[in-house]
Amino acid sequence: MILRALFGNKEQTQAPQPPAFEFSPTHPIFQEAQEETANKLLESSNSNSPLSKLICWFRDHTGTSDYVSFRIFTPEKIQMIHNYDEIRQISIKTQILKGIDLIIRQEKVVSEPEKSQLHQIEHPFPNLSEVRECNELWRRIRINDALVQDIDTKINIIAIEQIKSLKLLIAAIVSLLTSVDAIPANYIPIVNFKGIDMSNKLLANKDATGRILQQQTLLLQQYSMPLYKAMNQIEDRYASQDGENLQPAMFQSLLESFRQAVHPTDCYVCGDFYEIPYLDFLNHPNCLALAAVQHFKTDDSDKSFLALIRSLVSLFEVSDPSLIQIIYSLSSFCLVPLHLPKLKQSQNMMEVNMEFAFEFIIETDPIRFLSKIAEWSQTAEIGIVLQKIVEGLTGFTNSWMDIFKYVIRYSIPDYLPPHLVAVRTAMMNCLSLYQ
Repeated sequence: MILRALFGNKEQTQAPQPPAFEFSPTHPIFQEAQEETANKLLESSNSNSPLSKLICWFRDHTGTSDYVSFRIFTPEKIQMIHNYDEIRQISIKTQILKGIDLIIRQEKVVSEPEKSQLHQIEHPFPNLSEVRECNELWRRIRINDALVQDIDTKINIIAIEQIKSLKLLIAAIVSLLTSVDAIPANYIPIVNFKGIDMSNKLLANKDATGRILQQQTLLLQQYSMPLYKAMNQIEDRYASQDGENLQPAMFQSLLESFRQAVHPTDCYVCGDFYEIPYLDFLNHPNCLALAAVQHFKTDDSDKSFLALIRSLVSLFEVSDPSLIQIIYSLSSFCLVPLHLPKLKQSQNMMEVNMEFAFEFIIETDPIRFLSKIAEWSQTAEIGIVLQKIVEGLTGFTNSWMDIFKYVIRYSIPDYLPPHLVAVRTAMMNCLSLYQ
């Protein structure tokens, strides 16, 4: 007690230390000062102004005044702030370092711009890769995305030009901050770094061309949105509703739409025919017959094709003979060409009947192949017609027999009219002579 009385309590006599000052433009201490922008100083200046040196500097460095303001402290306020000089020094030093860091980053962007590489966007519906309607939508989305990436490259170029100009401005502002006598002692400069350190898109937005490009990007992205929505609707297509299987009725309606595309007597697909809806139906992940279709794609036998036709008839409850015929005709035209034989080039240089055989070598539909032979057989014996075809095909390929086998394999007699069955039989007899 005596010692405390003589020397006092050290814990009680030590005054609390104020927290170390950390610069921030919004620090409460700056609220006590008058705010003045550099632009306002320029407007109100005159030749006799005590700030003439500072004003001349801003006039010599065009554009810098847009990013600098000052907090002006009266002598009375300075007297009230015991560490004013330290606060001013920390404020200026902090902004100098921030400016230097920004210059370094801007210099890196300018000297080492990012190389734009066309990135591939991921397909959002990989299960629809066999649906051509979906692929067309996806193609348009990819085109839009490629255009967006190209525009982004142009926007980056514009942004880099903006960065070059801003880099010069911030370098000038840093030089001002380092000047000892340019800024009055009762002035604390505040640099608007947010107006200088901006993203490429914000920088490009300050340019008229950049704004147009950004609008184009937005439009392209908006164009793609309904395409994505349409793909989503395709994915949900053919799904059962309330436990009811709607596919049989939908498939039969689809077949009806192709009725006019099938030849009335020879049963091949003819005229202006658009097969995509038929293929898209069968290749849809929700299609009842998808497994049968995929099996046929991997099995090129005649039994596999016959099984496919019967599966389509059964799964979609088709009982109308004319619709069953349409199934076979469409499948022969659309699906059978998946198993076209690979032909080897002919070593026979004799161009006998090659022009005549040309229309046959380019024919991929077995039914139409038989029909063409039937047409020529109306003016000549079928044996002569077949001989001319063989001679002509031999000029194109050594594998002409594979073409005959292809036609015979996928032309199912049960679904052919009698006169085409006769042509098929004649082809089989012709083939047996050469084997």
